[in-house]
Amino acid sequence: MIFFQPLSKRDKLIAQAKATMSRIGLDLVRDCKSSVSANTIGKTPSGTQARDLLSLLIHANMSIELPETQQLSDEDVVARTNFLHEYSKV
Repeated sequence: MIFFQPLSKRDKLIAQAKATMSRIGLDLVRDCKSSVSANTIGKTPSGTQARDLLSLLIHANMSIELPETQQLSDEDVVARTNFLHEYSKV
């Protein structure tokens, strides 16, 4: 038999923070995806386009050369950017 301990106040705060970060990350991804116009997909970003990590990742993920089966979900894009952000601090 498995017994679960009730969540502590700290655990609840961590869960709320993770949910907030996930919601904000997904909003940013959706906004960024909507700003990528159909005529720029599959082309190298020019100097006038955003060159931040999220924009570049979404641009590459929406490439016409990338099969749909290999494209990342919005949740995966958020997870990758979080990982890369933490990794870049090292």
